[in-house]
Amino acid sequence: MKRLKKTLALFTATLFCVMPIFTQSLTAKAEENEPITYYLKYLEDLDEWRYQQLTAWDSNDNHGPLSHVLAYIKDGDTVVVNGEESINLELEAHLKNLTILNANTVLVTAEGIDEVYQHGGVCVLNTDVKDAYIYDTSVCNFNQNVTNLNIIGTDDINAQVGVVGKASHVKGYDNHKVYYELYNFAPDTLCIINGALHTEPAHYSTTASGTTAPSTGSGSASGDYDDVPKTGESHMILWLTGIAAICLLGSYKLRKY
Repeated sequence: MKRLKKTLALFTATLFCVMPIFTQSLTAKAEENEPITYYLKYLEDLDEWRYQQLTAWDSNDNHGPLSHVLAYIKDGDTVVVNGEESINLELEAHLKNLTILNANTVLVTAEGIDEVYQHGGVCVLNTDVKDAYIYDTSVCNFNQNVTNLNIIGTDDINAQVGVVGKASHVKGYDNHKVYYELYNFAPDTLCIINGALHTEPAHYSTTASGTTAPSTGSGSASGDYDDVPKTGESHMILWLTGIAAICLLGSYKLRKY
């Protein structure tokens, strides 16, 4: 009995020593999978696009080459584009957010985008988009489908927008009124010029159908990616659970002695 107590005591002490290591490992793996914001800015002195992993450009911080973004971007990441030159982004990822602050022409190919915010320039999107917000005099062409398309102005709406695929919900508005809110545009029929709709009424509906899901806000829920298991995490939790079970079983047997 004494030998059993000593063995279990030693095992318990060892467990408390190694658990912090496993905890740190799990934390590190979770951090590796956290969404990243890549801020892309065209630097005239270098004559090239550079990036920082920040939500706003910091001229005093280090920056890296665009090739790093193209190589390491992953599902759930965010891209911000700010610069006077054209840029072609071929991204093998599903973006949570694409924000265009200032650019001549932006061409984006991706595996899907949850949110697009365009504040000027010309943008061509070769992917499906869930929620799009096109501001002021922006020019945007969607070469695939868009679920919720918002044409937004201040005192009027003036954007130029075309959709090659389907557009499920289209709303044009400024801070004074809603100019139109329409649904279920047939493929390759949506055309908006200077904010005005140039699509024949036969190609869209004035009422929402059961398949349309209008956007209720400008952002997605913070927990969208929380349910995705982190790499290696599930097996480690099972292993720790097994150790806890052994300890409980040992404690029960000691009480029987």
